[in-house]
Amino acid sequence: MNKQLVMPSIVFVMLVTGMAAASAAQHTGRYVLKQTSDGFLRLDTETGAVAHCLKRDSRWQCDSLSAGAASQAPDIARLKLQNEELKDRVARLEEIVRSMTSRAGKPKTKLELPSDQELDEMMGFFEKLVSRFMRFARTLQDPPGEDI
Repeated sequence: MNKQLVMPSIVFVMLVTGMAAASAAQHTGRYVLKQTSDGFLRLDTETGAVAHCLKRDSRWQCDSLSAGAASQAPDIARLKLQNEELKDRVARLEEIVRSMTSRAGKPKTKLELPSDQELDEMMGFFEKLVSRFMRFARTLQDPPGEDI
């Protein structure tokens, strides 16, 4: 064998083996490799891009399987922004809930009865409503007038 090809091949095999072992233990890097029957699948955990890596002519070559990855960038950016907005909204709502509970964990809100003035206003409204309804009912009982 050619010495120029042997040494880089050994280094590459060591790197790939090390990466595969690292990803099997616990993934902390950017890429995840998964062995296939004819090579490897490489997943970029930051962008979601997937590439199929094959050995061709004693070289490894990775071809992207994510055809529309570039066209998805605006959608990804929009979804990240939306996710941040939703996280902020959840935080605000959680703060509201926390402010509604006392130190003992019981709600601060208690039933507040309407004042006498509010009751008088409400009763006046219902008196008018019933009075109008009764007038309308009486018009239905009166005999109809002469037809013109």
